[in-house]
Amino acid sequence: MTGCQNAASDPSYSSLPEVTDSNFQQSVLEEDQPVLVEFWAPWCRPCIEMIPLLEEVSEQFAGRVKILRMRIDENPATAAKYEIDAPPAFLLFNEGKVFNRRLGKQTQAQLTRLIEKVCAETASTTEK
Repeated sequence: MTGCQNAASDPSYSSLPEVTDSNFQQSVLEEDQPVLVEFWAPWCRPCIEMIPLLEEVSEQFAGRVKILRMRIDENPATAAKYEIDAPPAFLLFNEGKVFNRRLGKQTQAQLTRLIEKVCAETASTTEK
């Protein structure tokens, strides 16, 4: 059955959009809302385990924060630029700059707190 796998049987499949070296500037740095990028690899078990949590957090913050994934093996330029040595790594961008970064597997609560910080800061700057 080699070569007959579909997306549903691929453990690294996620409904979250992928970002690449070529569209990173537009998809992340020029985005109007905060963007959380997971730098991942298909051989990284913690990365695969993070998928359901990331999808849930994405639904929770829909319309306020964009969540994307980037395969470090296929996008070495961006991974190197942000000094990503090992997946998973999470970089939260706001207004084109790194707002916060977390390395290693995260819990849903950790991701939520991370995103809530940027949402609170974004809300306070728009209220001024």
